Amino acid sequence: MASSLTARFCDGVKPIPGRQVDYLDSEVPGLALRVSGRGRKVWTFRYRNGASKQCRVTIGVYAETLNLAEARTRARRLQTLVDDGVDPASERRIAKSRERDREISTFDDLVQAYFEACEQGIWTPKGKVKRKRSLDDERNVYRLHVKPHFAKLPLKEVTRSLVRRRLREMYLGGIGAQTNKAHQMIRGTFSFAIGEEIEPDIILYNPGMGFGRVAPIKPRMRTLKDEEWRIFLRALDEMQRGGEIVSPAGQRVCMGPQMAIILKLCSFTLQRKGEIVGMRISELDLDQGVWIVPPERMKGGRLHLVPLSDRAIALIREAIALCGDLETDCVFPNPRDPSIPMRADSVSYAMRLLNQVIGIKDATPHDLRRTGATAMTSERLEISPLIRSRVLGHAFDTGGGAAVTSLHYDANSYARAKRVALAAWQELLVHIVSGAATPSRTAEQLVGYQQALLLEWAPAG
Repeated sequence: MASSLTARFCDGVKPIPGRQVDYLDSEVPGLALRVSGRGRKVWTFRYRNGASKQCRVTIGVYAETLNLAEARTRARRLQTLVDDGVDPASERRIAKSRERDREISTFDDLVQAYFEACEQGIWTPKGKVKRKRSLDDERNVYRLHVKPHFAKLPLKEVTRSLVRRRLREMYLGGIGAQTNKAHQMIRGTFSFAIGEEIEPDIILYNPGMGFGRVAPIKPRMRTLKDEEWRIFLRALDEMQRGGEIVSPAGQRVCMGPQMAIILKLCSFTLQRKGEIVGMRISELDLDQGVWIVPPERMKGGRLHLVPLSDRAIALIREAIALCGDLETDCVFPNPRDPSIPMRADSVSYAMRLLNQVIGIKDATPHDLRRTGATAMTSERLEISPLIRSRVLGHAFDTGGGAAVTSLHYDANSYARAKRVALAAWQELLVHIVSGAATPSRTAEQLVGYQQALLLEWAPAG
């Protein structure tokens, strides 16, 4: 019950550990001294607004300058505002919003506010917090392609025609996928501004909308031929031994054993370069030949079990040994900060340099994955598309009701079948590199594969 507070009581009241207590004042209804379990004292004022909704505002922290007498004076002023139809809590929110908007005057200010809101989970347009990888990609696109042109512009000067012109400049300059990513980032930034009502008098529409995709999507179809595999993997063997490759024209490249191991793992496991570079020792059980990639590191946001072949296990053990005495959980630690992994884009850069020297044209780390995936379902290996999809870490490989079932009701890892598929792919790669005839899938091998599938789907017991 409320009682008339006294200055002596307010000064000497003790906290109750683990509890937050409001001491109400009967002299000024709505005024309370809130004392936290750690002893923090705050003056609050509770009232009902015009819609009869109970609201509370903080008057300030209890202090000599904000004692009982001053708190009562401020509470009476607030009650006068309420009597006049003003909602103090709403007015404060509006004032804070205006203050925030005053801090956002340029496009760069807005972009930084967008990134911060996404990072903190405040802005979730698709109902889920953006993954760190997605945000890092957006930041990189902004830094390289948008910031130099738009950063200092006032918000009112970022128009649809300006955005479209910049995107066309990128596309005509030979930039493909990054053009569409820049478009997506700009569109998302202004959707955030409109949704959060940032500068509503200035941002009247989304300048990233109202026109279609500037750069047409051209799906890559590049796969490596057997001869290219032989050249590529033999070059990696040399790099892994610490050697260097010299082209007939005298070009030299030396990438170091760790990068050679990463590219070999891309080849044998068919996982994405980012997942391999970010590999943690704590994710591995090398005795059982299992690597479990956590959901936060997967593109689809689902846990992914990767059965490791004997060659993959040997490569990972060597990579861990190369870390020496470093105190790190990273299999491929960053040279500048061992607590974090290498950058994924360094893999693409290293492969591009190597390919220039060994004469392989237009091949990327993702093309290694595509080539293996293509070989799995070809007549060379005859792996089912379902298991191929699971090896790659795709959530599902069908549409409609089957996709819903796979996504929400199928929790199987298909470990046994994936292990058979990756072992078959390793065997094929080894034969390709050795130059021997490609092994055909014998009837016995195909029966063994089908048995692995049946065991995978068989009920327990």
